[in-house]
Amino acid sequence: MEFRLGDYVMDVPPDTRMTPASRMAPASAEHDARRWKLLIGSDTWFVALRPGGTLNDLKEDVFAQTRLEIVPDTVSINGIPGVRYAAEHEELTRVAWHFLQGSDLITFNLFVKAYLTKAEVESRARWMHSLRYSPAKG
Repeated sequence: MEFRLGDYVMDVPPDTRMTPASRMAPASAEHDARRWKLLIGSDTWFVALRPGGTLNDLKEDVFAQTRLEIVPDTVSINGIPGVRYAAEHEELTRVAWHFLQGSDLITFNLFVKAYLTKAEVESRARWMHSLRYSPAKG
């Protein structure tokens, strides 16, 4: 199933349940359409579009939430540059990816109430490798 958020397009598994992430979104209806909660299998993903965002936002987000200074991993999907940060604990795994092409940053956050190895995270995030930049024709 194709999912478009701004100029980004990705293929999500057909059994994906998507809802606007209203608890995260400001009151503006425009922003409501830019934040989504995706339920893929037993995983909860939060996907958001941030106009004017930068890849450095990931470091700032993690610092604001944890007071930890981090150095995210550099990643790329289909030529779209990005960064990744993972925090694995005994009872929770949180992984964040930020990608930037054009003027809008797209963010992915996975929260799992269990410890996951890097291989397990990559397996669960396999669908994200369909991410592509495809500006809407106006």
